Parts: sequence; structure tokens; C-alpha cells
Amino acid sequence: RADLRDAAERLAALPAARRAELPGISAPRAAQSLAGAVVGHTAMKLTGIRTVTICPWAIREGILLRHIEDGPSWWAEIARRNEESAAPPEPVPLRIAAATT
Repeated sequence: RADLRDAAERLAALPAARRAELPGISAPRAAQSLAGAVVGHTAMKLTGIRTVTICPWAIREGILLRHIEDGPSWWAEIARRNEESAAPPEPVPLRIAAATT
């Protein structure tokens, strides 16, 4: 999570045109890359998730590839692991910023 926070800070220091020059960030996505990093970090913080794996593909491709490589039983394995894992840490309470006028 700290790595994503650091990446968001680095992205915030760059204009969108410079972000588009970074590996993995296309020109059409450069303007929203900072927002994506902030949303991702916030979601991790609120849910208590400490690590994620980032890849250039969407989740649907990952699910399809996993199904092709491991067969249909992999989903049951994920469910079993989730049931066995310790409860996640308490999520951070959501704080809503006060509106300013």
C-alpha cells in the first residue's frame, strides 16, 4: 500500500503529458492515472488490503487465463483460501470531507 501511495505522489508531481511517457501509461489514460492511483490506494486502505498485484490486463482477462491454465477448480481453491485466512484487519473508517462554500 505504501508503494501505491508513493506512486500516487510521484504521479501528482507530473503533468498528464509527462505521465503518458511513463511505462505502462498510455496517452489516453494519462489524465486519469493519478485518480486511479488515489482510488486504488483509498480502496486498499478502507478495506484493509495490504498488497495487490498490478498488471496491464483487466480482471476479466486474468480470470479467463487462470481458467485456461488451471481449469475450473481454481475458483473453489480461491474460496477455500479465503475461508481459511485470518480475518483482515479492521478497515479504516470512512471520513467524508466537509463541503466548503
